[in-house]
Amino acid sequence: MALLQDRLYIYPDNGMNAHTRALMLCTLRDIEQSVGHEKHANELNKEARQLLDLIEDDRQKVRVMSDVGFFEYDHQLEKYWARGLILGALELADRVSPDQAEKIRAEWDRRCGF
Repeated sequence: MALLQDRLYIYPDNGMNAHTRALMLCTLRDIEQSVGHEKHANELNKEARQLLDLIEDDRQKVRVMSDVGFFEYDHQLEKYWARGLILGALELADRVSPDQAEKIRAEWDRRCGF
């Protein structure tokens, strides 16, 4: 946790790609959530979500959209918005990364059911 926090907040790389930062936030979010820091995990997810418009690489955008969306769906945050985000990630993945689209469908079926 300390290494991620240092990289994200204490010694940030201003040249870091938005998708790299978002994925690091998602990793830290998962760690925080696993140790019971639910409120901080939600804040980290929100921070990752705010980076979506800055992500230029569509394959990376799919990764972040689905990760953020599934977290929000699982944690009853903004379920309607989360579902839209997951389905948007799936639509984009169908165009740019069929292998990611398959993974998203499988994860959706496992967690939510179509």
